[in-house]
Amino acid sequence: MAEEQGESIENQGILSGHTSWVTSIAAAPDDSNTIITGSRDKTIAVWKLSKKGQKRPQIEGTLVRRLNGHNHIVSAVDISADGLHALSSSWDGTIRLWNLQSGDCRHIFQGHKRDVLSCAFSVDNRQIVSGSMDKSVRVWNMLSFFFFKKDKKEILKKFFKKKRNFFLNATSRREEKKKLCFALFYLNVVRKGDSKSLGGSQEQRSLEGNEGHRDWVSCVQFSPNAEERVVVSCGRDKIVKVWDLKDDRSPLKHTLVGHTGCVNSVTVSPDGSLCASGGKDGVAMLWDLLEGKELSSLKAGGEINDLCFSPNRYWYILLLLFFITFLCSFLFPFVLMLCGAVGSEIKIWDLETKEEVGVIKNLERIEQQQQQQPEKKKKKKHPLPILCTSLAWSHDGKTLFAGYSDGKVRIWSLISPRE
Repeated sequence: MAEEQGESIENQGILSGHTSWVTSIAAAPDDSNTIITGSRDKTIAVWKLSKKGQKRPQIEGTLVRRLNGHNHIVSAVDISADGLHALSSSWDGTIRLWNLQSGDCRHIFQGHKRDVLSCAFSVDNRQIVSGSMDKSVRVWNMLSFFFFKKDKKEILKKFFKKKRNFFLNATSRREEKKKLCFALFYLNVVRKGDSKSLGGSQEQRSLEGNEGHRDWVSCVQFSPNAEERVVVSCGRDKIVKVWDLKDDRSPLKHTLVGHTGCVNSVTVSPDGSLCASGGKDGVAMLWDLLEGKELSSLKAGGEINDLCFSPNRYWYILLLLFFITFLCSFLFPFVLMLCGAVGSEIKIWDLETKEEVGVIKNLERIEQQQQQQPEKKKKKKHPLPILCTSLAWSHDGKTLFAGYSDGKVRIWSLISPRE
């Protein structure tokens, strides 16, 4: 175990519910006990977590519901800031909006010409962004959908309490939308520019062409800073792009060049000032989003499949498709941590020193291989490695969820000496 003043990281549970690779994980913002997972089995699973035991409790997951509707691989999932809705993208070329409480699909966003590889909510739920094999980044409006179908009555009631002499009976749906737009502006619910899409198409703009990516867009993310309205995208063209959605004429803010291979993942720091990217070249690059310059590059020793920042510790976690079979210890800033595992790695880096401070592995793979060894020597078979394919932190920063190619989610928890 770790030293007394430090923390240790332990595997506290495994979720089994998918029949193929877990491609994406999202944790609910205000509920550490709810996560959703997307998979190559074409489904999204909604999980409720619970702890059993007092000392070193194990985390168990209950599959609350399975969201069905996509007819191809689910490539990415996300949860809205209010925790009520989920978003999923798929190789079927669509993005779906789900009600997490009922499990119903509330809307299907169509417009991409090829498979959609990534999707994300903005932090204020006003927009969603998606990236596709058609080389485009598309921004979709959420106001017309949410406000007209869900919040219309509540908004109008609030408005009419202040403006009682406002004409109540709209003669047509078009007039009703105009009145709603006026009410939204009066209550400072929407910003300038949002009204164009309130009564029309959900697609607000498409970021492509001369300023866009020249190949597949593999990952897109909104900045957590709602005031900035910044989108970061990366792709198979080895480039990371930073987009400013407040600029209608020229939204491209920075083109970040430095990778020598396909960029698989990009993630933005909790304060929105930094982003990290990684891919096939095995290098994690750290960028300054304000100035658009490279801050550092870290050799990972293998292909990076996913990246995520810790929400309250400025580490970022990078997922490697690389194998080392020895145990290794963890040394985090101000704490000493100890873990041992085998198989695909999760590496941890200290952003202040730019040094690798830990590797998470999974010993379950070793135990399975030992149990499956035949008594008599037969023709050697090389089983496919269990790869770690997706990562997500709980929003309290205490639990790391890792999805694998065997269809399982392994749960790693930070344990303090007092627990």
